[in-house]
Amino acid sequence: MHPNEHLVEQYVRIKKKWFTITNIKLSRSREIDILALDTNGNFYHIEVDIHKTGLQWGPEGKDHYTVKGYKEKKFNQEITNFIKTEFGVSTVHNIWVCWAIHPSKKQLALSEGNKHGITIWEFKDKVIELWDEIEVAHYGDDIIQAVSIIKKAISPNRK
Repeated sequence: MHPNEHLVEQYVRIKKKWFTITNIKLSRSREIDILALDTNGNFYHIEVDIHKTGLQWGPEGKDHYTVKGYKEKKFNQEITNFIKTEFGVSTVHNIWVCWAIHPSKKQLALSEGNKHGITIWEFKDKVIELWDEIEVAHYGDDIIQAVSIIKKAISPNRK
């Protein structure tokens, strides 16, 4: 699992209290990044697609990657059928995690997301929320434990 996917998975586990399964293989070259289940029984298919080339990248951005195109690639009928067959789930909420949406395209991207049944999260916002949630404590996850240690090291009240 890529660190960016790992951080998103930990975000939904720690912050949202969702259960997760990661890196689910559909075929040799295709996988679902994260499937999650919330405490109300809602299922989520989360795809993490982060490129740190700045605010130009993202839904409806400079690279011309549209929400509709992303749906056809990552949230298509083949994947929906796979989730239904393998997990018995017929209703799944789709979440696309990108680095950021350019401010001039944000309204369009979010509107297109709603139109195509995709919630769009900006990774940078979710990482800040995760940072705020992590305490200086022991965590069983190596990356979150490292974040906890870093948070302790830079906190103004450290001893």
